[in-house]
Amino acid sequence: MTDLDEINQILAKSRELYDKGMMILNEGNLLLNDGIDKYPTNTALRLALAAHLSSSGNLTSAKEIYETVLQINPNDYFALTGLAVINFEQRGFSDAVELAKKIIKYQGYS
Repeated sequence: MTDLDEINQILAKSRELYDKGMMILNEGNLLLNDGIDKYPTNTALRLALAAHLSSSGNLTSAKEIYETVLQINPNDYFALTGLAVINFEQRGFSDAVELAKKIIKYQGYS
């Protein structure tokens, strides 16, 4: 086996594992959406879905979910933190700073 053959095998296996991971992530998202439909005010399900979406690069949808959680519980630490991180990543620095201030206030560090 040549080095190129081995590299191609590694790349093929990596792609296979990536595809399996995406399939599992999508199944998890569907399961969480079903749970949210059944328990619409449960923030834990929404936070888990937002984390899944954020980790897969779907920041816009994750941001919407974090904002929905904050409508249910305006002081939710995880939603505030997730939203601050997304704002920072999207260069919304002033929004990220304001959210960080809320986190500090609600955690009793001010």
